[in-house]
Amino acid sequence: MKESGAAATEVARAESEAWARYCAAVAARADRLLLLAREHPDDPAAVEALRHVIMTTRGFPTDQARRAVDLLLRDHVRAGNISRITGTIFVLFDVPEAEQLLRAVLERNPSRDERGRACNDLADFLQTQAQVLRDRRDPSKSSKEYGGTWREGLIEALAKRTHPEALAKEAEAFYDRCVVEFADVPGVGYFEGRTIGDIARGKLSEIRDLAVGKVAPEIRGVDVEGHPFRLGESRGKVVVLIFSGNWCGPCRGLYPKERELVARLKGRPFALLGINTDEGRDTLRKSIRDAEITWPCWWDGGTGGPITTAWGVTSFPMIHVLDARGRIRFKDVRAQDLDRIVDALVAETEKPGP
Repeated sequence: MKESGAAATEVARAESEAWARYCAAVAARADRLLLLAREHPDDPAAVEALRHVIMTTRGFPTDQARRAVDLLLRDHVRAGNISRITGTIFVLFDVPEAEQLLRAVLERNPSRDERGRACNDLADFLQTQAQVLRDRRDPSKSSKEYGGTWREGLIEALAKRTHPEALAKEAEAFYDRCVVEFADVPGVGYFEGRTIGDIARGKLSEIRDLAVGKVAPEIRGVDVEGHPFRLGESRGKVVVLIFSGNWCGPCRGLYPKERELVARLKGRPFALLGINTDEGRDTLRKSIRDAEITWPCWWDGGTGGPITTAWGVTSFPMIHVLDARGRIRFKDVRAQDLDRIVDALVAETEKPGP
């Protein structure tokens, strides 16, 4: 036992040292990119360099991501490719300068398309802040979910500046503005194939119609072979809705857990239903043929599909849980909580009435 413990300690030490070397290498590269962006603000590659700094150092206890935002505020608010940044800036929800950048792009960028995307991105940013502060009130969650315990002080500072209800209300106002002013602006990245109006209307539907406790709206669609089926056909069962796709690594990583859940609850009042966002049918067909996916799926034709858009889904995998009466009981469920939540609702459903 002592030898086993010593071996585990040695492995942990080696992993810690490897992680430290990796962080040092990333930080050194980020410093070089920051220097290049500072010295060559007119280079078209500067925005992409700063984006790289933000995405690679966002989980580090350093100020490099904030310094990248400072340079964006100084030099690139009017850039034609600034939405490459604004669409990912929500990862810096606790950095005040990140919010300043989004507001500056919305008000000062000469491109209507860039302003429209910034409007949607600002709404998402505020929604993220609101969710973080709500989670802060939940004893089962911690700041570790947002990048590590070193961020606890930053989240505390955010909580002192504002309240989740105010943030959520302001986010809703910006989504409304997207619909009124920027409805036809095309989305980019995950949002390609949707307009800003489509995205914002989905978000507003999520806020107003898909709240916890409300009956989920009907879903009508087709499976990979074109056969129609409806969410309502599963009424009387606990339903897990999972928005995912084979293109998404974390989504595929959940397949074994989902197969296990389906097998374990066979014959009980339970259904797992997928909303598949692969662009091609053949990818989903292969997953079903290879028994990677063993549950019914709507094929939505991409991340901009009608079901995904209507439900306001912009990150994957996304898991919602409905009770036997069709009410939304949990939203954006973490994989590690899924068994506990489902087992409790299934037991509730099977409990004899008075």
